[in-house]
Amino acid sequence: MEIVPVLNCLDKDSAEKKLKILETFLDKKNFVHIDISDGTFANYKNFSDIEEWKKINIDFPFEVHLMVRNPEELAILWSSFGAKRIILHIETISKETISEILKKIEINGSEIMLAVNPATSIEMLNEYVELSKNFLVLAVTPGPAGQEFDFSVLDKIEFLKKKNAIIIEVDGGINYETASEVKKVGANTIASGSFIFNATDCKKAFFKLKEI
Repeated sequence: MEIVPVLNCLDKDSAEKKLKILETFLDKKNFVHIDISDGTFANYKNFSDIEEWKKINIDFPFEVHLMVRNPEELAILWSSFGAKRIILHIETISKETISEILKKIEINGSEIMLAVNPATSIEMLNEYVELSKNFLVLAVTPGPAGQEFDFSVLDKIEFLKKKNAIIIEVDGGINYETASEVKKVGANTIASGSFIFNATDCKKAFFKLKEI
């Protein structure tokens, strides 16, 4: 199982501290996941200013999860900054706009991953599966870390597996038990924040998930 540590931070200091922790044990080729929430899509605002993020040394490949309305401009800016994956919510953007963004970010070597909320129907998800082979399934409502896992998302994971998605990443409410459940139905990547960073031993927590 691939494990992608989540940086869902309230300020620059928190982001830097978490990155320093990861630098003690994380392989330099391992992705990290940056949550960006400006309060327009999720009822929550975190450390989201790209100009401030640019001041931080991120010594890992990273994906950026844009929990924002009208993400077009930010997608291009984060791609230019070096994000390898730009995660866009299907609830915030049209299929046509996704295609337009992809053309612009491919120049920087970035790719698109599509995210889907727990409450979004499989029928709506089905309309977007042709646009990407990489998907982020949220098991919690977009917002702060530490929420409870929504088991209804297992159906979406099974659906994406049948559609031959290459990356099926699950984000939210992750612990050893829920990670095991999502793997059983087809997920191959886990995004985890609280389970890793709230642990007494972050390294041990990371590798416990990776062993699943």
